[in-house]
Amino acid sequence: EYTATNQSGTEFLRLAFIPKTITENGIRLELLKSMNNSGYTLKPLGNGDYALMIKHAKAGKIIIK
Repeated sequence: EYTATNQSGTEFLRLAFIPKTITENGIRLELLKSMNNSGYTLKPLGNGDYALMIKHAKAGKIIIK
């Protein structure tokens, strides 16, 4: 969980799990094939790690479960 302070933006995170849900201010973000809209992409890095890219349209709370 973290707070995005910019009105819109893209964050890059490295995770050791596949997230079941990601929400932005309580609204579920969708897994995307490309980053044209708000949502996220997930790329396997090997050894159980994943590169997560989240694109959000508003500032607020991002929760990754």
